[in-house]
Amino acid sequence: MKEVSTVAQKHKLDSNTNEVTNISSVCPQYCLNCVMSSDGTSSICNAGACTTGYVQMDDARKSCSSCPSNCMVCTYNGQATTCLPTGCVLGSFYSGSGTCTNCPTNCNYCNSSSSCYSQQCDVGYGINLKVEKRTCISCGTACTVCDINQDTDAATCRKCNPAGYTLNTDTNSCDACSDHCLACTYSSTAAVKNTCTKCDSGYIVQNSACIACPPNCLECTYSTTSSKTTCLVGRCMDKYVLVTADGTCQACGSNCLSCSSNGANLCDTGKCISGFTLASDKTCQSCTSNCVKCETAGPGNCDSGSCASGYALSNGVCSACDPNCSGGCASNGPGKCDSTCAKYFVLAPTYNCISTIFFMFIPYR
Repeated sequence: MKEVSTVAQKHKLDSNTNEVTNISSVCPQYCLNCVMSSDGTSSICNAGACTTGYVQMDDARKSCSSCPSNCMVCTYNGQATTCLPTGCVLGSFYSGSGTCTNCPTNCNYCNSSSSCYSQQCDVGYGINLKVEKRTCISCGTACTVCDINQDTDAATCRKCNPAGYTLNTDTNSCDACSDHCLACTYSSTAAVKNTCTKCDSGYIVQNSACIACPPNCLECTYSTTSSKTTCLVGRCMDKYVLVTADGTCQACGSNCLSCSSNGANLCDTGKCISGFTLASDKTCQSCTSNCVKCETAGPGNCDSGSCASGYALSNGVCSACDPNCSGGCASNGPGKCDSTCAKYFVLAPTYNCISTIFFMFIPYR
């Protein structure tokens, strides 16, 4: 009790109800909210505050006890927990005497461990409706809805997963779409039985299949005259730009995020990555070392206040602060510290960080 009391004193209590507002380490296990006892030595779970699948006992702390297996709503009779008839989880049924029993495999609703209710199998499973069977049987690869032959258990697919599959009406099974095809249709009379209707990003439908757009292009058109693909305006990948002359996507310059205005191998204003700036030749050039921005100062320099953490600007370059400085040195300059030093160091009048360990061991005289 003493240990609980110590923990409880660290948590805020409501002045009127004595209710614990931070319950993570105070309330009984599996209790969502509780109050402290009148003597402050323990916590008591509030009525009805046990998490789902648990029920309150009648001990001093009103602790929470687990319901029987596969049960989420139960009662406690002073000795054991008993599931309510309506308290069983999905995939199990109330089998009497306060317990829940599993349904047949892949069955959601049933009244016995060997018989599933009609149309209550998991997605991708069909039910054999024969009275002595009534079990859930796999529909087959990519099939979501099917009928099951009562004598042979063979599956006849009625509906396929629309993502990459189509129903073959000749075999009543699911056929995969062609490579890079997201959706397709099946025709038993067509020359190409699987016809793609939607392709992956970077591909386009042509002759019932998917062909690739130009490299680094997300969406394109196809010309039957030239038998070539052309990337659409604004559909090149990041860091690439459309070359209208041939419809291809070409890379921007190094260290550049976008070049839609200035074109391939170059960069647009304000689009260089951190630590680089646009030079007069429209390429990204590096700032001075340990600098994150130099748009005003230009390549090889650094803008005011733009040195990386732990550095300060001096004569156009970023130099390190005192090695034991944790608060920066923008005001006092390189080799110094503005305010906060690392642990076991203090700021001296010279704005350097000096160790406190030395002073800790100076003998008293």
